[in-house]
Amino acid sequence: MHRDGSRVVVALVLILIIAMMIASQTLLASAQTSNDKKDGSINNDVKDKRTTFRLKLSTLPDKLVRGEDAYLIIQMQDNRSNPVQFLPEIISISVLDDGAISISDSIEKIGNAYAVKIRPLKSIETKITVVAKGLGTMLETINVKVYESLSKPSKLALNIKPSNLSYIGPREGYIAVQLLNTKDEPVYADNDYLIELNSSNIDLLQVNNVIIKQGTNYAYVPFSIKDTIPLSNPYITITAKHGNMYAEGMIKVEMPDKQVLRLYVMDMVPAVRGHEVYAFVQLQDPNGNAIYAEEDMRVEVKPDSMLLIGGTGTIRKGESTTVISLYVNTDKSCDEILQSKDKSTACVGIIASSNNLTSNKAMVKLVEPVYVDGSQYISESKEIRVIPRFFPDNMPIIVDGRSKVIGAVQLMVDAASEKGSESVGKSIRPLIVPLDTPIDIVSDNRLAVEDTRVTIARGKSAALINAKVGYNASETRIYTISDYVDDTSFSLNLQGHKDVTIVGEPLISRVSKGMDIPFIIYFKDSNGYSSYAPDDMSLRIGGGDDKIEVIKSNAIARGSANAMVQLRTVKEGDATLYVEAIGSVIRYASTGSISITSIDSINVSINMLDPILSKSKAFASLELVDSDGYPVHTRSDVRALIFSSGLDVPDMLVIPKGKYFTLFTVEASNPSNYGSAEITAMVDGFGIIKRDVKIISNNPPTLKLSAPESVKPMDQFDVTLDASYAGVKLSNMQVSWSSDLAILTNMYDNSTNEQGNAMARFIAYKEGVITVTVKVSGYGIEESASIKINSIDSNNNNRMDEDNYNKSDGNIAYGNTSDDANATTIEITNIINELPIDAEYLLMLPAVGGIMTWYVSKKLRKKA
Repeated sequence: MHRDGSRVVVALVLILIIAMMIASQTLLASAQTSNDKKDGSINNDVKDKRTTFRLKLSTLPDKLVRGEDAYLIIQMQDNRSNPVQFLPEIISISVLDDGAISISDSIEKIGNAYAVKIRPLKSIETKITVVAKGLGTMLETINVKVYESLSKPSKLALNIKPSNLSYIGPREGYIAVQLLNTKDEPVYADNDYLIELNSSNIDLLQVNNVIIKQGTNYAYVPFSIKDTIPLSNPYITITAKHGNMYAEGMIKVEMPDKQVLRLYVMDMVPAVRGHEVYAFVQLQDPNGNAIYAEEDMRVEVKPDSMLLIGGTGTIRKGESTTVISLYVNTDKSCDEILQSKDKSTACVGIIASSNNLTSNKAMVKLVEPVYVDGSQYISESKEIRVIPRFFPDNMPIIVDGRSKVIGAVQLMVDAASEKGSESVGKSIRPLIVPLDTPIDIVSDNRLAVEDTRVTIARGKSAALINAKVGYNASETRIYTISDYVDDTSFSLNLQGHKDVTIVGEPLISRVSKGMDIPFIIYFKDSNGYSSYAPDDMSLRIGGGDDKIEVIKSNAIARGSANAMVQLRTVKEGDATLYVEAIGSVIRYASTGSISITSIDSINVSINMLDPILSKSKAFASLELVDSDGYPVHTRSDVRALIFSSGLDVPDMLVIPKGKYFTLFTVEASNPSNYGSAEITAMVDGFGIIKRDVKIISNNPPTLKLSAPESVKPMDQFDVTLDASYAGVKLSNMQVSWSSDLAILTNMYDNSTNEQGNAMARFIAYKEGVITVTVKVSGYGIEESASIKINSIDSNNNNRMDEDNYNKSDGNIAYGNTSDDANATTIEITNIINELPIDAEYLLMLPAVGGIMTWYVSKKLRKKA
């Protein structure tokens, strides 16, 4: 009964303890909630305080390209800019420009840094801001620039040649559209590009869309401006568009001023009824320049008396002049009609009109003609002097390559031409030729007016000169040559392209090495207007160096506006080019240069976080950039062999075709390697590059534990943690405690405070060496430390091992059982009474229950 009674007492005690434990768990939950609130208030206080640690932000690759994934690297550093092994708790990542960069939710841990995937969506300079928590709240901003890929088109270049056009023509040329990258370098199309071309004046110039084929750099189309539409603006805007790419150019077209009619008429005609009189009606501007009619213009010429019979004619669309024949309606001269002593007075006025235009008034004098017989006319003695006269001598003639009437030749006789007469030249009268009289018209500038022949019919005094004009408005004289008349010359009033020169230019805006380019050859005058080829010409093109090859040459026909030649660029630099055009009577030559660019030298670089911690990893990239720092995409795979004496690196890397970088991992796996290590890369086509990397020691945090040197069983004792790193107190770190031979009372801090401290309370329950271990974790690290505490039992004589207990005498009086049980109960009650019963100590009850169970068991063994 003694042993059974003891067991009953123990059972009762255990039931009491279980009940107390249930109550304590409720209090524990309440205390934990209160403790969490306390920690939250501490965190709120700490987050606004800056520490000596800061964020280090960078990107891999270093250069970002729109539309291509990259990584934002986030690392913590100390005040010496050395990396630390802590990983921050990222609160937010934001971009200054909304929609400029996409931030992924995927965060990858690489060594002591985070790699956050990002994708630039715009070509822009912006800022990325990271807010993180790590020993306090940290905020850092990085400036990033997003580039356009140099291998993809980002701009259009629009070129128009020639773009300065005269109303007298030619009014045609070429429009070229070229693809450029962000550095204004020619770049080839990665697919077909439909380019929308538009004109600001579709009535005058309508253009069609063009397609730049995949693998090509440009496309061009011819254009022709209509010459029948009036110009309200001398500029025509041409635009090219593809998506967000846009370009525009201008075509300037000479615009004539207000239209007027100008009348030219033979001012001295035979007073012979029915004789034909030529009147020239021309459309001009107020400055006296001949202009083209926009549409057919019917012209009426009216004399102011019946002495002449008027007539009508038409200035055709695209022409400037019409010739109208009038007829004499009297046999009387003006002298007789006016009965004037002034022999030079004209008696007939003429006006030309068309719609709302009225010409100047021209006067005609009727003169008694001179008649000679045929023998006298052709006699070698030349008893009579026949003088040719060109009329009208001041009418402008447009040199545009057409056949046209340039005037009339009239034969005159000086009636007082006998030798010794004082009135020579004062009695000029028209000659009525006695027979058909041919006259050769010879030009001293066949590029302006070609030779021709006219015949003055028998009984007439004049004939029209119909000549083929060219394209050169330089000063020109025509000579009359005939067997029957005196030789003389006349100066023509030519309008059109003067001082024409030849021009050779690339049709596209940018030229780089290795391109086949269209090379346009055209003519222009001294005013800069596009001109015609004045003759059939063969072209010769050459360079003074070997930078350019002629693929396909060409010839240019008379009257053509331009010719196209295909060239191939071989080397970069300024290439000298000679252009020569050789015709039958003229030669043109010019010298110019073409600026041939090339892609800048490409550099290979290794980018990574530097320095790195020993026993840690780091993200790195192998990148291709040009001398200006622009990312360069490869046209084929680029392979690199990688090796390092102090770092673990991959054996080989490949930058894939169409990419400008590849990522890899560098690891400092040997903890004894400090100082500097070198990474060497042997890159195909680029040679050897090297990168020095600094490796620094990866020192763990300092964890100091403080506790009493010795305790007795059933003693309560505190253990205090002091956590720091590089002299900085580690606050807000998670703390967990464990021990042997002692019970954690749950009265402890689960995180370090601002001073890096945390405390735990234990109860020793057995003699021996107590080991208390603390584990600190947070921000990517986990470290632990231990402390030893001696537990000494002051009543070692009362110890009873298990063997003695099993061998105890079974014949024990039951009465003693009651006494012993009462004594044990009293001792337990005393222990409980000695504890301060409040909320804090109730938290200790689970541990106390365990200790009491052990204690009761020990006492019962001794009693037994």
